[in-house]
Amino acid sequence: MAIDCEPGALWARVIRTKQGLLVSLIDLSAQKDDLWDGPKRPSAPLSGVRVAVERVRHEAPRFDFAEPDGAPGLARLESNFDGRHDIVELPAFAPWSLLLIREEEA
Repeated sequence: MAIDCEPGALWARVIRTKQGLLVSLIDLSAQKDDLWDGPKRPSAPLSGVRVAVERVRHEAPRFDFAEPDGAPGLARLESNFDGRHDIVELPAFAPWSLLLIREEEA
């Protein structure tokens, strides 16, 4: 995973919104460059991606997932707590997905 747009990596961008943290994941693992207006190599769905978020409150955050190119709409994901982090495994996606992490209301 990379925080900079790099060919051959899963690019992650995190933006704080009023609804929570919005994580945009773009799969560049099959690409040889990062040109947005250039031809793209076909990519297979990416699976096995796990996201871990350090828990800062008593309650776990809510994780909502979307794959805008394939299945728009948010799907709730269940997380596991390892004592420090809430961890969620994402459904397979290609080439782009969104993860909305919301703190639950008290």
